[in-house]
Amino acid sequence: SSERETIVGARREDIYDKKETKVVSHGNPYAQTYGLGTQWRKFNLDDIAGPDSPAKDVDQHEGGLYYPVGPPYIVTAKDMYKISNTWSEFAPRVHKQYPHLLAEMYAYCIAAAHLQLPHMLIDSLMVSAAGIGGEGW
Repeated sequence: SSERETIVGARREDIYDKKETKVVSHGNPYAQTYGLGTQWRKFNLDDIAGPDSPAKDVDQHEGGLYYPVGPPYIVTAKDMYKISNTWSEFAPRVHKQYPHLLAEMYAYCIAAAHLQLPHMLIDSLMVSAAGIGGEGW
């Protein structure tokens, strides 16, 4: 393929052995798992994303599997361009309903769901608190 690919593996050895590796490609974004849950589903998605938004079709289970994400993001430029434009459009609307910390992260989740870009969640990209699970300690 002439397109660049990013390979994500559990360990460096896995990448080279092609064991348990995944390829980041258009339509297959990856990101760090965050403890956001699916609270964004309780927001008025009609006002944020429109009455016909695919984000409204994301159920509790699917929301928890693919969308509780935050930085770092590993996404193709093509997909990130779409997400960024939608995210920046939705962020003020989310903040209007939820004027608290994490509003912009919920806006990202809604944008990804609206664009039907479920993320592969990774637990090893971030290090912030030594006593917490789900991080790369």
